[in-house]
Parts: sequence; C-alpha cells; structure tokens
Amino acid sequence: LATMSFIQVVFDHNWKEAKKTLEKALALNPNYPLAHIFYGNLLQYSGENTSRGLSEIKKALSLDPLSSAYSWVLGRNYYYSGKYDSAHLQLIKTLILEPNSASAKGFIALTFLAEKKPAEALDYIKQLPVDGNNPQQEYQIFYLNHAYALMGDFNRARAELDKLKNDKTILNKHFHIAQGLVYLGEYDKAID
Repeated sequence: LATMSFIQVVFDHNWKEAKKTLEKALALNPNYPLAHIFYGNLLQYSGENTSRGLSEIKKALSLDPLSSAYSWVLGRNYYYSGKYDSAHLQLIKTLILEPNSASAKGFIALTFLAEKKPAEALDYIKQLPVDGNNPQQEYQIFYLNHAYALMGDFNRARAELDKLKNDKTILNKHFHIAQGLVYLGEYDKAID
C-alpha cells in the first residue's frame, strides 16, 4: 500500500487517493516507517498540514532512529518548511550517522544559503562531488553560482553557470540554469 501510494503521488499525481491509501497502510501497520515518510511528505508538500507532515517524519525516525535516510528526510523537510535552525541540527545528526552523505552536506549548504551565509555554505559545498549525473546526489556545480552571487562575486557566479551550461552529463540541467540566472538577477533569461 505504501508503494502504491508512492505511485499515486509521483506518477498519477493523485494526492487524494494516495492519502487514503497511506491512511489504510498506517491503519494496517502503524509501525511501518516508510509509510510515515510518504504520508509526512504528502501532507507537507501538498500544503495540507506541514506541522503534521513533520510529525509523521519524526515518527518514522523514532521507529528507525539509526536510519540516515529518515534523518536526512527530516532535515530536508525542515529546510522546505523554512525552519533552518532545525534543518541544520538534523542534518548534522545525519552526518553523524553517515559522514559522507553528500545529500546532507548539500542541504546544510542550502540552509546557509537561505540564511544569506555564503561563506559557511562554501565549506559544505566544497565537500560535495564535483560532477556526476545521479539525481539522488548533490553536486558542487548546482550551488557554487548561488554562493558566489550572494557574495557579490558575479564573475565567479557567471563562470560556474557557464560550466553548468557546458556540462553534457547533468540531468535536469535547464532547471538549474534557470535557477542560476535568477541568482544573477537575469529573470527574463531564466524564464526563457
């Protein structure tokens, strides 16, 4: 049922049915962490109940406290909720569980960027892999132009954006290029 709900959300875009499916899954097995993760994400991302969504993810983590994946999801979702202090603390806990987690380091960098602390973000950005095409991995190239733009170093920010434009291996490249153009204040080009 949890897997079916994932399909309903991601492929069918039927969040109403996915919610029913997840509620049934949780009624049958209230101790299944993945169902709590999916339910928490659904509540949060749909905007239905962000607070309850975070509570569901906390429940999943309480059921499997050594899961670096669940720890990361909680940190990521704190970030998405704008709770940057909580995100930072949770992602540091994730690094204790999995010291080489590029995803945790990437979201720590994002919390610092959201707080307009690019120097602190650069410490984590430089620990990310330089390149690759794994959509589940965080890479330097996506973050450097944002950090440099926040620092007012638009030449370096532009250079990083140019590297991104020329990289043939990156998935979803157009999205990241548009983001990079926004950081440079080039909104019309970003829309194009």
